[in-house]
Amino acid sequence: MRKIYVVGSINRDLVVYAEELPRAGETVFGNRFQQFPGGKGANQAVAARRLGGDVHLVGNVGADTLGNEMLEFLASENVDTS
Repeated sequence: MRKIYVVGSINRDLVVYAEELPRAGETVFGNRFQQFPGGKGANQAVAARRLGGDVHLVGNVGADTLGNEMLEFLASENVDTS
């Protein structure tokens, strides 16, 4: 099987839900917060792996909790980040 290399972003999406969108200069309060794995590169790599590819992702993450969580997620999806 040929290797698939993906070069792209690796992000942790931080989502706040609110009842309405803020108007210019207005602050609104959120009522729910969630985090999701994301980034165009990471999303493509996971999709290609789920379709059976031998996927290697080239990108960059911070040396922090969010970066570690993304590396753990990619490893759980069998995406090679070495």
